[in-house]
Amino acid sequence: MLDVMRKVNYVLDMLMLVLFIILSVTSVVKYWFLGDPLTGNFHVYSYLGITKYTWSMLHDVSGMLLLITITIHIILHLKWMYLTTKSFFRKGKKHGK
Repeated sequence: MLDVMRKVNYVLDMLMLVLFIILSVTSVVKYWFLGDPLTGNFHVYSYLGITKYTWSMLHDVSGMLLLITITIHIILHLKWMYLTTKSFFRKGKKHGK
């Protein structure tokens, strides 16, 4: 069972990494390389042959998927967080011994 959980955690961590990279790249492209976001005209500008609308959709979808995967990650680690916090605030004991 532990081996299965390690694999699930690894896949989830890699998915979060990929989503974070996509979110970061689309953020930079939207901020630095695309036109004025206040105009609301998303089909006028493009970068690397990809429209501003597509960049925005990639950004929004990867952000929502990242939120979902982070939530799952936290849920899977609730027991660890509880036990670590409990041991951290345990009175009368020195940490690391």
